[in-house]
Amino acid sequence: MAKDMLDAVCAAEEEAAKREEKATEQAAQALEKAKQDAAALIEERKNAAEQKSKQEIDKAKEAFEKNSLDAKAEAQKQCDEISALADKNRDAVIEQAAELLVQ
Repeated sequence: MAKDMLDAVCAAEEEAAKREEKATEQAAQALEKAKQDAAALIEERKNAAEQKSKQEIDKAKEAFEKNSLDAKAEAQKQCDEISALADKNRDAVIEQAAELLVQ
C-alpha cells in the first residue's frame, strides 16, 4: 500500500511538472503574441498619424497658397491705386516744381 501511495505521489508530481511546463510554454506563446499585436498596433497608429500629418500639411499648404494669392492681389490693388493717384497728380506736381524753380 505504501508503494501504491508512493507511485501515486510520483505520478502526481510528474503530472504537475508536465502541466507547469505546458503552462510556461503557453505563457511564452501568449507573451510573444502580445508583443506582435503591440508592434502591429504601434505600426498601425504610426501610419495613421503619418497620414493625418500629411493631410494637415496639405491643408496648411493650400491655406498658405490662398493667403499668398489674396495678399498678392491686395498688394497689386494698392499699387494700382497709388499709380493712378500718381498719374492724376503728376501734372500738378510738375507745375509746382516748375514754379518753384522759376521763383
